[in-house]
Amino acid sequence: VARLLAGPSATALPAALVRALAAIAAHADSGETLSARVFAARHLHDSKALAPLKARIERLLGPLPALGIREDGAVTLLGGEGRLHAPQQTIEVARFLPCLGLSRETLTALDRIDFPPGGLFVIENLAPFEAACRGEVEAARETLLVWAAGYPGRAVRALAGHAARGGARVRVWAD
Repeated sequence: VARLLAGPSATALPAALVRALAAIAAHADSGETLSARVFAARHLHDSKALAPLKARIERLLGPLPALGIREDGAVTLLGGEGRLHAPQQTIEVARFLPCLGLSRETLTALDRIDFPPGGLFVIENLAPFEAACRGEVEAARETLLVWAAGYPGRAVRALAGHAARGGARVRVWAD
């Protein structure tokens, strides 16, 4: 974004596009994941301001999900096995079939995680994540599965941090 805005063609860019590019750069640097509408409301002061600029922005920067801006909400899906220990509550992941969705706030506030023997398996795309949750992916058995939704936001990074601190294996399935 900095190179683009410092280049000779920057003066021809519409002001709304320049504001959006600057906001996206700051957002990507934060490591946060937001839905497109929330991002637009928070940073462009209009929940619908990003939509008309999206195609042009993606031609310039690449897919918005890779920068932490998704069409959907910021829910992290988990499947497989494992035990999540939150303050005053334990969640057995396997009891929720095929998967369960938890907020970033819940996952970043966990006290600890009991990982199954296979550790943590981070899966970028929804279709293979769902297949793994349904037991159709042999390599994903006996693991705690997490859908990264194209971008490892704070919730996914918090899970990976728990795995690293606990010595659990971490594997990633991505494009």
